[in-house]
Amino acid sequence: QGVVIDSGTTDTILTKDLKPAFDQAWQATTGTAFPNQFIDISANELKTWPTIIFQMKSSTSNDTLIAFPPSSYMSLDFSTGRYKPTLWFHDKYGTSILGSNFMRSHNVLFDVENRRIGMAESDCDYNELISGEKSVFPDVYADAKQVKQLLQIEHKQSMCEDSGASCFFHQSILTVTIILSVALLCMASLECYQHYKRSVTYTKVDLVVKNKSFDCEQNENMRSPLR
Repeated sequence: QGVVIDSGTTDTILTKDLKPAFDQAWQATTGTAFPNQFIDISANELKTWPTIIFQMKSSTSNDTLIAFPPSSYMSLDFSTGRYKPTLWFHDKYGTSILGSNFMRSHNVLFDVENRRIGMAESDCDYNELISGEKSVFPDVYADAKQVKQLLQIEHKQSMCEDSGASCFFHQSILTVTIILSVALLCMASLECYQHYKRSVTYTKVDLVVKNKSFDCEQNENMRSPLR
């Protein structure tokens, strides 16, 4: 049947005849069945899942081993924080397809002239090859909250690179928002303090008036017998 390597296909799809042997090996290793729908699992738990090894026949001597870690065959849904599999078994396309998730963290060479494909593990840092400066990549096991924060930072950086005016406007709005928030907090705190101070003052005044009134009545009573 052959195998198709296609970066335009997001997931990796294997033919159904491979599923029984895979399920047996997975069950023996993990004690559970391989998921076929969304599951609730933390990023730290996913790290403990096994790495699937693909053994490919080499055109030269030794076979080539390709690592397929959990970060590649499971995908995080940012909106729900749940994971879903990106490895499937069916015959819809009549052949196995190694998709873009299979190529992740690899350099892939398509040698069309010699009808060969080469793969090597890589951090895929194109920027380092061009400028010599190593890029900072997010953790492949980052949770949904961390991913959203990284996307916000990336969006902000991209906006500043594309348009300095937009970046300045965004920074100005953010600064004004922070200042207003602090000002409102200070005003609320001052109002609470003044309210507390007035309450304490009124209490002291009431006590003083009552005491003076009592003293006067007491003094009048004390002077009465002398009249």
